[in-house]
Amino acid sequence: MHFTWLGSGPELTATQRELERRNLQGSATLAGTVNDVSAYLEHASILLHPATMDHEPLAVLEALAHGVPVVASSVGAVPEILGRGGGGLTFEAFDSASMVEAVVAWLTDAAARERYAKEARSRYEDLYAPNRFKDALREVIQATLRA
Repeated sequence: MHFTWLGSGPELTATQRELERRNLQGSATLAGTVNDVSAYLEHASILLHPATMDHEPLAVLEALAHGVPVVASSVGAVPEILGRGGGGLTFEAFDSASMVEAVVAWLTDAAARERYAKEARSRYEDLYAPNRFKDALREVIQATLRA
């Protein structure tokens, strides 16, 4: 297993020191801020999104678009985006035990992870794909013109 950390949040330096202290540098990549996450998501098994506040979690939507199952804290729009069984599991913010439990469950159950990956892509296509918005906008315009 290899862990890739994207972003440059306040815990990045502490994480780097902890990896060095445990001699785990070869097990993790701390990529910092990246503009295009697609290359990373193409190789990801899961997306872990432990935000304590995130009203519009673009990372979660990008993971769904790539068919990557999500483990995320239930903050902001995350529960609505993932829905019930829609490609992800949620945990309460700051509940590290539940977060670890969800991650370990998926890393040790490839069948469940694959099922959630398919649900992730399906949920994205059904609710968030650009064509879905285009069709909904067309319906609104047509209804407005008829009124």
